[in-house]
Amino acid sequence: MASLNEFISSIKSHGVMPLNRYDVILGIPSSITGFKGDLRTVLMHCERVTLPNMNISSQRSVIYGEAREMPYDRLFGPVNMTFLVDGYMESKKFFDQWIHSIQDPGTRQFNFYKNYITDMEIKVYDKSDTEQYSVKLYECYPKDIGQIQLDNSSKDVMTFDVTMNYRYWTYTYPDESMFNDSKAPADNPFDDNVNNPNYSDTARIFPQI
Repeated sequence: MASLNEFISSIKSHGVMPLNRYDVILGIPSSITGFKGDLRTVLMHCERVTLPNMNISSQRSVIYGEAREMPYDRLFGPVNMTFLVDGYMESKKFFDQWIHSIQDPGTRQFNFYKNYITDMEIKVYDKSDTEQYSVKLYECYPKDIGQIQLDNSSKDVMTFDVTMNYRYWTYTYPDESMFNDSKAPADNPFDDNVNNPNYSDTARIFPQI
């Protein structure tokens, strides 16, 4: 069992990670063609974002003797984001246009999957602004845009929540290669996002200092 002095020494030598040092990189999908705002402004107002989770599905397997829980699938939960709304409501307009590009509100026709997905990265920094951890989410799109409660008596600023779906995620440590291959599986027809010009429009920001 570690002693109190060892714990204190560990904190002094390694420090602890702050929650307010992160960087969001997001590409504009090809389905968004009329957005005239600034993507950097949109991402700059990302007040909160969650790092993704992973769950291993398993089932009981009995070959001989005691049963074992054997994994058979990976499940990924959505990523939740909260955005401050600027005076021109650019962040709200951006996600409204994105989610409406998935299904046309007039014809009710759904767009092609490859047109409304994009990749997203979340980078985590220490207090000296050195990157310590990064995750990349593949084939992202907004599943839910939260409602905004207007209030005549409130002096709070306007915010809204966005729930992002994605196919899977991988992680990177500084000076180390990606644990999994950085491209999507070979059976995925949308894996060549790096060479797709629609994914080149990215913005990098520090939401909080």
